[in-house]
Amino acid sequence: MDSTLQYLYDLGQSFFILFAIASFVLGACIGSFLNVCIYRFPNQVSMFKSRSFCVECRKQIAWFDNIPLLSFLMLGGKCRACKKQIAFQYWAVEFISALILLGLFVLFGLSPRLLWLSFFIYSLLIVTWVDFKHMEIPDQVTMTGTIFGLLMAPLFPELLGESTRLKGFLDSFLGLLVGGGIIWITSLIGDMILKKETMGGGDLKFLAMVGAFIGFKFTIMTFFVAPFFALPYALFQKYVKENELVPYGPFLGLAALFNIFYGEELLRLIF
Repeated sequence: MDSTLQYLYDLGQSFFILFAIASFVLGACIGSFLNVCIYRFPNQVSMFKSRSFCVECRKQIAWFDNIPLLSFLMLGGKCRACKKQIAFQYWAVEFISALILLGLFVLFGLSPRLLWLSFFIYSLLIVTWVDFKHMEIPDQVTMTGTIFGLLMAPLFPELLGESTRLKGFLDSFLGLLVGGGIIWITSLIGDMILKKETMGGGDLKFLAMVGAFIGFKFTIMTFFVAPFFALPYALFQKYVKENELVPYGPFLGLAALFNIFYGEELLRLIF
C-alpha cells in the first residue's frame, strides 16, 4: 500500500513539473503575442494584416527567428536582415510573461482563477508598456478586457466572492459602472479646479474594465489605493524629470492587483 501511494505521489509530482514547464513555455509564447500588441496597438497597425516584421527594416521575420526567448539570444539581440539592435523589451516581455503564467499555475493550478488572473495581468502588462511610452491606453485592451470580465463573472461567480451567477454578473456590471463613473466625476472636478485635463478617457475605460473584473467594492478601493502607488513616481517626475505627466493606468492596475490578493485583509484592518 505504501509503495502504491508513493508511486501516485511521484506520478503527481511528475505531472506537476510537466505542467509547470508547459506553463512557462506557453507564457513565453503569450509574451511574444503581447509584444505584437504593444507595438501595433498605439501605432494603429492591424493585428491581422501581416506576419511579424522588424520595426527597423520592415522585413518579415522567419519562424526560426521568432522563437520566444531563444531567438533573441541566438541572434545576439540583432535583426538577421538589417543587423539593427532589437529592443531588449521584446525578450523582457516574453520572460516576464513566462514567469507570470508559471507563478499563477503554482499558486492556483489549472483553475478558472488561473485563466481570470492571467488575462487580467497580461492586459495590465500591455497597458503598462504602452501607457509609459505613449501616454495612452489602447481601447483594444479595455474593450476586450471588459467583455471578458463580464463573461467570467456569471460563469464563475466565486471569483468575485458571489454565490450565484446573477450576483456575479451584477457585481461585475456595477463595478464597470462605478469604475468608469468615479474616474469621470474625478476628471470633471479636476478639470474645473486646475483648468486643464487631469485624467484621460483611457483611464476611465481602464478602471471600468477593472470594475468588470473585480466588482464594485474592490474597484472603489482600487481608486483610493492607486495614488499611494503613483505618488513616488509622480514626485520623481516632477522634481527630477521636471515633468508633471504621469501615466496613471499602470498604477490603477497595480492597485487592482493589490486588492485582488490583499483587499479582504485591508478591509478588515480599516473596519
